[in-house]
Amino acid sequence: MHALYSDVRKAILRAIFVMIIATTVMDVAFFFLYLFLGDLSEPPFLYILLRMVPPLVINLLSYRIAKYAGALDRLPDRSKNYAVSFSLCTFCGVTGIFHSYFVSLWALPGIALLFCTVFGDKRLIRLLSIYNYILAGLCFLYVMIDRPGNFYMYVQNLVIVLAIDIVVYLIGQSMMQFMLGMRSIQNDLYHRSLDYKEQLEVDYLTGVSSRSHMTKEAQKRLYRASQFNPVSVAIIDIDNFKSINDTFGHENGDVVLKELGTLLTTQLKDDVEVGRYGGEEFVIIFEGVSTGMHQIRLDRVRQLFSEIHYDFTDRRITFSGGIKSVIDPAEFAPTLQKADEALYISKNTGKNKITPAA
Repeated sequence: MHALYSDVRKAILRAIFVMIIATTVMDVAFFFLYLFLGDLSEPPFLYILLRMVPPLVINLLSYRIAKYAGALDRLPDRSKNYAVSFSLCTFCGVTGIFHSYFVSLWALPGIALLFCTVFGDKRLIRLLSIYNYILAGLCFLYVMIDRPGNFYMYVQNLVIVLAIDIVVYLIGQSMMQFMLGMRSIQNDLYHRSLDYKEQLEVDYLTGVSSRSHMTKEAQKRLYRASQFNPVSVAIIDIDNFKSINDTFGHENGDVVLKELGTLLTTQLKDDVEVGRYGGEEFVIIFEGVSTGMHQIRLDRVRQLFSEIHYDFTDRRITFSGGIKSVIDPAEFAPTLQKADEALYISKNTGKNKITPAA
């Protein structure tokens, strides 16, 4: 949201700057037109001093203040949004005031108010609405001073403009409520998508990667395998896990799985991908360093796991594993198959050991 607000503010400031240049060019063009037609209401120098210089100075000052505020890191987004919004309304109001004989321009700040609903700030909309009423009143006073004699007509126009401003405020409130509602829906969908993604990528019981996510990551790493970046695929299986479930219950079997998942994630950091392959089987993907180091790290985890004490039994629980290392790009399925064959050797030769595949 911070980046979005920043982009919107920059877009508004660019628009204000372009409009300042455009209105200045128009004022100069009309000055020469009126001068050519002999229709200037004041002497040329006085006309420039009273009708052209003030709006340019006010608009540039407002623009510079808003731009300066936007560049201050210590200011929160809300203050920056206020500065830009009031700068936009000021430009619209100044245009209306110094061209107030075009009564339709009195309501021009209402357009700025509607645009500023993008910031979704109720207090800002209320303040801009009050600012609109003040600007409309200034338009009325300016035209009364500049072209007196049509008081009742100007009063009627002022009432109409204020009524329009009220309608604009109500529309702005409705638009903002709609935008806030849409934002809430989007945030909800975003967080749900994160939850679904986490559910797809993480095994809820053990905290390691899910089988599908681990498989994708394993294949990426295996494609990167080289002599300088060896990759090892290991598969481990908790020894006699069925008897643990049958003897101590599935809830205690889950405790063992959680302990193993926690141990794997704490002992094997970001350079290792760990996933639950199914039941009591886990697959670990090592990358880099050396194949010998891969086996040493896995054997260290095996040793630590065998030393865990459980409240429900004094029996030592262990796991067996097999590991296959490659130094050339390889496919995951056949590499895992080799590791699985090594796992069965571990199971059949005493368990609680890691066997490297040929």
